[in-house]
Amino acid sequence: MFWEILGIEPTKEEELIKKAYRAKLPSVNPEDDEEGFKELRRAYEEALVYANQVEIEKSVEEVTDLSYKKKDDVDLWIDRIDHIYQDVKTRRDVSLWEELLHDPICDDLDTELEAAEKLLVYVMGHSYLPQNIWLAMDKRFAYRENVDQLKEKFAENFLDYMQWQMESQTFIDYELFEGKTDSKVDDYINKLYETKSAEEDGDLEQVSRLLHELSAFDVIHPYTEVEKARYYMMKADQVREKAKSDELTEYDEKALTIMKDLDFEYSDNVYIERTYAGSLLKNHKTEAAKQIYETLLEKNPDDFGASLGIAECTFLEGDPENAKEQVEAVLEDRVQDTECLVLLDRINEVLVKKYTERLAAEESRDTVIKLGWCYYQQKEFEKGIQLLDKLEEGEDYDYVNLRCRLYLANENYAEAFPYAKKWLAMIEESVDDGTEEMKKRKNRLSLAHFSLGVCNWEVTYRNEKGADKEQAYATTRQYIEQAIEEESNTLVKLSYMEQMARFYLDAKAYEACVDMCDQIIKKDRGFFPAYVHRQRANYELRNAKEVIDDYFMCIEIYPGYVPPYILAADVFYNFDQYDDVEQVIQAAREAGLESDSLEFDRIRCIHYKDFSKENVQKALEQIEVLRQRIAEHSEETDIEDSAEVEREYAVLYWDLDNVSRTFAIVNSYLEEHQDSDVMRLFKIDLCLRENQAKEALQIAKKMLAEQPDDLTRRMKLGTCYEAVDKQQKAIGVYEEILNGNPDYVPAIRRLMYVYSYMSNRNKDLNLCRKGIEYADRMIALTDSSDAYLEKGNLQIDLYDLEEAVDSCEKAIDRNAEAYYAYNNLGCALLKLRRVQEAVKPLLQAIELDPEREPLPYMNLAECYTLLGEYDKAIEMNRKVLQFRPNAEHIKEDIAKLHMKKGEYDKAIAYYKDRIKAITGKYAGNSRLKMLWNGMDVQDEEQLLSLYCDIADAYRQAGRQDQAEAYFDKVIERWKNPLKTKISCEHLANIAEYYRDKGELEKAENIVRKAYWRCSDESFSYEIEHLMFVTASITFLLGKQKKAREDVLGYFLRFNKRNGSEEELLADKRYQLMYLYDYAIMSLCAGDLKEAKEYIERMEGCNVCVTCECMECFEYYFAKGMLAKVEGRLDEAREYIEKAIAVKGDYPCAQYQLSTLKK
Repeated sequence: MFWEILGIEPTKEEELIKKAYRAKLPSVNPEDDEEGFKELRRAYEEALVYANQVEIEKSVEEVTDLSYKKKDDVDLWIDRIDHIYQDVKTRRDVSLWEELLHDPICDDLDTELEAAEKLLVYVMGHSYLPQNIWLAMDKRFAYRENVDQLKEKFAENFLDYMQWQMESQTFIDYELFEGKTDSKVDDYINKLYETKSAEEDGDLEQVSRLLHELSAFDVIHPYTEVEKARYYMMKADQVREKAKSDELTEYDEKALTIMKDLDFEYSDNVYIERTYAGSLLKNHKTEAAKQIYETLLEKNPDDFGASLGIAECTFLEGDPENAKEQVEAVLEDRVQDTECLVLLDRINEVLVKKYTERLAAEESRDTVIKLGWCYYQQKEFEKGIQLLDKLEEGEDYDYVNLRCRLYLANENYAEAFPYAKKWLAMIEESVDDGTEEMKKRKNRLSLAHFSLGVCNWEVTYRNEKGADKEQAYATTRQYIEQAIEEESNTLVKLSYMEQMARFYLDAKAYEACVDMCDQIIKKDRGFFPAYVHRQRANYELRNAKEVIDDYFMCIEIYPGYVPPYILAADVFYNFDQYDDVEQVIQAAREAGLESDSLEFDRIRCIHYKDFSKENVQKALEQIEVLRQRIAEHSEETDIEDSAEVEREYAVLYWDLDNVSRTFAIVNSYLEEHQDSDVMRLFKIDLCLRENQAKEALQIAKKMLAEQPDDLTRRMKLGTCYEAVDKQQKAIGVYEEILNGNPDYVPAIRRLMYVYSYMSNRNKDLNLCRKGIEYADRMIALTDSSDAYLEKGNLQIDLYDLEEAVDSCEKAIDRNAEAYYAYNNLGCALLKLRRVQEAVKPLLQAIELDPEREPLPYMNLAECYTLLGEYDKAIEMNRKVLQFRPNAEHIKEDIAKLHMKKGEYDKAIAYYKDRIKAITGKYAGNSRLKMLWNGMDVQDEEQLLSLYCDIADAYRQAGRQDQAEAYFDKVIERWKNPLKTKISCEHLANIAEYYRDKGELEKAENIVRKAYWRCSDESFSYEIEHLMFVTASITFLLGKQKKAREDVLGYFLRFNKRNGSEEELLADKRYQLMYLYDYAIMSLCAGDLKEAKEYIERMEGCNVCVTCECMECFEYYFAKGMLAKVEGRLDEAREYIEKAIAVKGDYPCAQYQLSTLKK
């Protein structure tokens, strides 16, 4: 049957089936011919089930080829099934099937399930069975009861087909097969269906050829002759149409002759009898045809074909009014049946003429209403309304019913509403007296509820606001749900459900829409509109996967409808899946569809897929063509908002660096469309990017004033406050959103980032902890990679490094391409000094995107430095310089790495080049001018620092004289009383050099003179450092009292700048450094107990964020100094040697070790 409907020969080629399906689709648009569409869809699914058996049949053949011994008992049982299937005489014998279905194989618990499944696999490729055989299989194995479990192993198409076969009368009468009944029976059936399909297409030449092929089969069935008779009847119609005559032809007589003979032998066959009656009608033997139809109805009162035949007979007998009633009675059950509607149109043409003539002769309310129903059924709604306008208003049922239906069909909902209320009341108040008329009226109860629901929606819901709108929504829902519950006809019930799904979409009740569509699809898997509505609802819910799933279902069912393509393309575009966008566009093109939206997507793919100036220019040229086309048919375009196109137009100019043109396009559009949200939001983004944040803020404020509850607008306002550096106001906006919407993720995300930014800017760890709170909220709601990433970043700032590692790993688990998560994981492991582990994620970050950021290269440089792989560290630093060519601190790091390699001359050359770059600026100045004007302070500060750096390089190289020559240059600068006071850091460094050399008096002299010449800036770290060095020198000189005074001065200034000790030591990033400072200063002050406590607290801490060693060298040095002061000299020596081993170049420790050895 399905090959007949598709109009092709049986085939295993899916592509041929799809082409045939698509070729038939234009003639059965689901909105115009729902029954025809459903029939075609069912045929398509059944054909696909047939095609999908290729692999199954191959496997069956393979099993057959195996030796007898390799088959198990179930396989042998299937062989017996196949044996009775191959001969149609045994295939139709239910007793043989019953015997096999109650074989021990089926009763044994170990083989029952396997037998049931293998039988289904077999029938997938051998499905031409009488209904009673299908039912016997179902009775034995309860397939229909277990269909949900079967879906795990079998295609839904096949399971639908199986259930349909079990619940529908088989077209082929298998009892009528004769001849060689074991010869190509399935091939014959396929050919028969192909013949019927050709008849449906009106291809008489093809029908003639196929009939010839049917006659060549060795198996015999009377349907071959039936189709021959049908062919003759079609040929007769063709001759009459060509001759424009109603005369009988020889073909009518040939058809009747064939059918008379068949009737004699097969009068019990419904298909043969219907066709016989049809041939009688063609030969103007109406009474004889009517008798056959009546006989068929006596046998089966539900035979709609016979009922329709009687209606045609009645019509041909000249009684169109009764014929109409008979057709309408059939339509009560066969809603939208094509044959019924065709006959009804023929009848109404006659009745319209008849009623019009009758009204011309005499006015009659009854005739007007009858004519009105004709107009309604002919879809001439305006004519019907105008006709009823001539009548006086009445309360009679037929008038109210017709008025309501005409207004509804013509979408005059306000006019229909009062009549819908009256109509419902009349039905509810009617008393069922058992008559057909009253039965028909009561059957309209669901339609009346549905009509009232539609009117309530269109009239009340659309025009109300607030609580009244919510009430209208609830009322509509109540009416339509009641209609759905009352309706018994599946097709009508589904149409009510589909309308409710539309209303849910309209009301933005997207979850409810999805749920309703799910219910529809559960009842009818091929119901096309349900997939369309569900796709749209999922699109609005941002359920990307579901949108794409429904796209594929839509184009499989009916590829000739463009909206599913548009939504799928948009989803793919939003995920940057440009290849998929292009595939969707190509699929639409192959389906013969044109769409401005899809053309727009194609242009955007050109823009973004392979970004280049050439592609931007190409996209710009093509979007200009699209804009022109839209302008020429603005009423027809499927682009919902022209602002989307204009925004893209502006972005293209933006990407061509034509900012002024970008603003001109945006402003021009806003002049005509001042309230365009799309363009105003884009302008906010444009202004923010082009450093016009204040204008962006003004737009955002205005938009929010228009719709204070709109979350998108409130978020934009927060973003603008961030841009103008009003972070507290931004926080206020986001927190206000969360007050009403505590789970609103965008606001939570921004708060997470704002607090992260503020914690870095303000160096406030409490803000950092606040950021983590919001990260945790985001994780609870989304479990997203981004949230774990930022949480890990904040945990690194807090130096909760183990926790940071965990967060970064979770970010990577959720997104294997989370670039920054790999970098941050490496960073956290590095700071934990799990250096070997840190290398891997850092390399993974680089592998993901080598050109994105210098951060992983910087972290790798530090890893390789700690691992002693200095060449790799230099290589990584040079990679950093590719990103930041002017980063002097990176160049200096390279110089220090050369020193670690013993390549001191390379480091010295670097410092000399930098010194020359500064002094070269002043090369032409006279000595006098330099004396009075001097250098720029910043240049001079940098120069003095470089003198100290190159001196240190010479020191490490063992060239002390050259080191001290550069130190002397710094000291010389400090002796000049005419020059501006500058930082004391340089002298502190020189003092440390002489201290660590053992020249303590010289060191003391330097630091004492530094105080009155340095820049006395409050909270200056440099002065604190100088005071620290001073205290250490006086301590080593044995000036205990003076040392204590220096220490107290140091603490006074230190605590004033940094706050309380408790607060300072809470910062785990610098905890070891501060504990060391406290310990050494306590030691210098003679407070050994306190010094010991600080040192004990250092144990177990992570190295400081700025540390360059694998572990804390200062911890060992502090322990060594304490041991030395307490007289534990061997311990002191051991700890100080350990400090030197960790640090490497450590002059201070080396000096102390030398004093111990003495």
